Amino acid sequence: LQQLSAFAQRNNAFLLVRYHLNTSVEDLAQSDHRKFLPIATFPDSELVVGISDVLITDWSSIAFDMMAIGKPIVFLDVPAPFTNGFSLPPEFRVGDKVRSFEELIESLSGICNHEERYQVS
Repeated sequence: LQQLSAFAQRNNAFLLVRYHLNTSVEDLAQSDHRKFLPIATFPDSELVVGISDVLITDWSSIAFDMMAIGKPIVFLDVPAPFTNGFSLPPEFRVGDKVRSFEELIESLSGICNHEERYQVS
């Protein structure tokens, strides 16, 4: 998060952090370029999606909300979190799929500098 905050600062952006409702989080330190929006305090997910320009996610279904309004999505290419459940296969994910922090920064840089290329249609 420190490195993503630094990226946000360098790119005159703001990082909104919203963990999954089942994730327990200890450190919620705010900064000039980072704000935490926990579900307990900000239950309106649609508002969070509405004010966001880009989504960074793994397997969260909130990606469908971003797809519906055509905003860029960056998927962290990690194994599906469910062993006994349903997850769409990776080929159903739109946008960039990144496997490392370096790839994440490269993707975000592309979105910041060439937003028109990353619109979901």
